[in-house]
Amino acid sequence: MKIAICGLGRAGKELLRTICDEEDISVVGAFCRLNSDKAGMDIGMLAKLNPMGINAVCVTEAERVLGEEKPDVVIDFSNPAATKMLLMACKKHNIPAVVCTTGFTEDEIAWMKECVYGEDFGIVYAPNVTVGINVLLSMLKSATRGLPYYDYHITEIHHNKKADSPSGTAKKIATLLERELHLEPDEKVPVHSVRAGGFVGVHEIMIVGEHDRITISHESFSRQAFAKGAIEAARFIRGQTGWHEMEDVVTCRENVIKVKV
Repeated sequence: MKIAICGLGRAGKELLRTICDEEDISVVGAFCRLNSDKAGMDIGMLAKLNPMGINAVCVTEAERVLGEEKPDVVIDFSNPAATKMLLMACKKHNIPAVVCTTGFTEDEIAWMKECVYGEDFGIVYAPNVTVGINVLLSMLKSATRGLPYYDYHITEIHHNKKADSPSGTAKKIATLLERELHLEPDEKVPVHSVRAGGFVGVHEIMIVGEHDRITISHESFSRQAFAKGAIEAARFIRGQTGWHEMEDVVTCRENVIKVKV
């Protein structure tokens, strides 16, 4: 499988290192954000690997590079502005994408959904691409059914350089809880955000009643959790069309495991 990467920050570099351990995947292109000082640099050197003979180019070159290299999937760890340019190029060449970028507005997410409607390419939208966090979401659905009258509170902790707050994952958790608990539009599940040190990512949900409390949490120890999840999502979306989320990837994974058993 041929992969192109957009975004060469911490997660993008970890993705590059992880792909190098996958025998059936190769990187054929890499894009950096507008005005990035990484443009023109060998991506292997950027990821502290051996030179790979592929230089990072600005995302404005995505349409040209995708047309020349024809990757099977593009994986995006950039920012909303770069993602929009990237998806327009993917749409032109019918190349599916895994969007792991966060910080989108509701209008931007609606635009992405519209982007694939009736088109011959697909998107996996995964603000948290780890398989574990998506299993946590399934657990929360069960919790809301059993404990609909308890209070729910979300705390998320990330490194001090993370720009968006709350995190995209915390927003997704809150949206799920508000839907499953049948809250009114003006009722919101509270989210507390912490930006400190080098935390990779922690999401904790307190479920509190009058006489007891349940805490469900997920912590990523390294960005390899994101990289592994992104690769799994890429395998899922290859050759598919339409709008998908990590829940679809996890469900597909569970079905494969059941067939193997």
